Amino acid sequence: MKKALTLLFVLAGLKMFAQTPEPNFAISAIESSKTWIDLDYVGDGLIGHKLDIFLPKKGKAPFPIIVTIYGSAWFSNSAKGSCFKDGFGQELLNNGFAVVSINHRSSADAVWPAQLHDIKNKVPFLIIHGTNDKLVPYCQSQELYQKMQLKKIPSQFLTVDGGEHGPGVMIDKYYKEIVDFFKIQKNNVKKNKF
Repeated sequence: MKKALTLLFVLAGLKMFAQTPEPNFAISAIESSKTWIDLDYVGDGLIGHKLDIFLPKKGKAPFPIIVTIYGSAWFSNSAKGSCFKDGFGQELLNNGFAVVSINHRSSADAVWPAQLHDIKNKVPFLIIHGTNDKLVPYCQSQELYQKMQLKKIPSQFLTVDGGEHGPGVMIDKYYKEIVDFFKIQKNNVKKNKF
């Protein structure tokens, strides 16, 4: 009986540390008219300074550009492709937006606020945060949004009730709101509103 219980706990432990399942390539496949992969936007050769550019298949250039920044609590330096993992990046391409997905240095690569300098600019920010996020407190996004509003940085805060850190946040249910935000920002650029 002890051996059976030990084996059960070992198997349960292995399951906890198992790699995540293979991505669904039907959802994550990227359809674009042109791509540039692993461009070094600083020129220093660091993986944390690479970006990818994807142009939509439909529409006429110049395209409005969406820069996607992945969440990692600054622990990752190479997750730029994550915006295509669940189809979000493709949804942007399908709606006529060019997608620039960037890496940034991790907290192991450089001390804060280096990561912010990698991605900082006065560009529109859409902050999406789940209320059940156990890794990054929800109040941090609230505070970020308030500071952006004070500095008059175009921004919107999308609360995902019950969303965790990743799961339940970037899902189809919110794609329309996300795309609508960028369409409004695109119109503001045309009107020179920022």
